[in-house]
Amino acid sequence: MVWKARNRPSSSVEVLEGPRPAGRPFAPAAAVLEGPRPAGRPFAPAALVVPEYATTAELETPPEPRETTTRVQLMGTHLRADGSVDLGNFLRLSDYVNLLDGFFTISDVVLLSRLGEPTRVTFPDLRVRLDDIEIVGQSFDLDPHSDDRMVPMQRRRLVVTTGAHLIYGYAYMHEQASLTAFIDSTDPQFMPMTNVRVRWLADRRLAGRFPFALIQRRKIIGVATEVSGGLGLLQGHRASFQSD
Repeated sequence: MVWKARNRPSSSVEVLEGPRPAGRPFAPAAAVLEGPRPAGRPFAPAALVVPEYATTAELETPPEPRETTTRVQLMGTHLRADGSVDLGNFLRLSDYVNLLDGFFTISDVVLLSRLGEPTRVTFPDLRVRLDDIEIVGQSFDLDPHSDDRMVPMQRRRLVVTTGAHLIYGYAYMHEQASLTAFIDSTDPQFMPMTNVRVRWLADRRLAGRFPFALIQRRKIIGVATEVSGGLGLLQGHRASFQSD
């Protein structure tokens, strides 16, 4: 019996790959799945191949920068200044102010008259001692109690008196919180209020209005929830508010 050798089949890789043209070097199956490579392009596994429609610029596009500068007014017994403050990583003005210690720094400052009109006195930057500030007003509406809050809050109307100002607006507290405990609390140092109107006690004709403001608790002399008899002191001349 004479044994005759059979022709050996080609390897499985070669079978999957198909016949190779003459002179073409052997390539792994992954390279076959990847498709033909341009001249000079190094081999990369199929898992690392980036689709042609996803460019490198699109994959590395940074998020749009968040605006961190806001315009505020600082009001004290004899001071009224308008300037810009950089909140940095803070999302709300109240968080930034209540964590300050020592001085409040604002830039692009314009000193205002008692009527709230700009004067010729300006500063590139100004540092004001935090203890001397009674009110930090914001010129645009910033509601710190939006619909995405985790704790339900109730709005209470308050009338606040300091050594130089008469302030009335709305404060927010927990639904089950005591108003007395809220007023007696010393934390946070600056109490947020919305729809705020301010008058100088020395001259009832002067007024300021802010959609959002922070009131320093240590400067508060008295707090009331109802007004009777002297309502005109608060409302004053409506024309003065409408002209603001």
